[in-house]
Amino acid sequence: MPRYLRATQARMQKIRNVGHQRDAELEAQVARFWAGYSRAKELHDAHGVVDPALVDYRWMIEELRVSLFAQELKTAVKVSPQRLEKQWEKLVK
Repeated sequence: MPRYLRATQARMQKIRNVGHQRDAELEAQVARFWAGYSRAKELHDAHGVVDPALVDYRWMIEELRVSLFAQELKTAVKVSPQRLEKQWEKLVK
């Protein structure tokens, strides 16, 4: 968690430096993955399902945030929109 808090601090600093427009563009990239995750999580919760692959997907989204908003912290795992899409395909099989 401390790492993600540092990433949030870095993001806030960058908003001050480069503005809200760029932040909104980056957040839009994250939002499409988060929307899918939220829908899947809701369905899993409704049916009492715990899927480790969905948990992994969620943390990949957090790492994507780090890579987009706080590159200087580096990611804990390799992540990209393409890798998230591949993980999603595994989830919806």
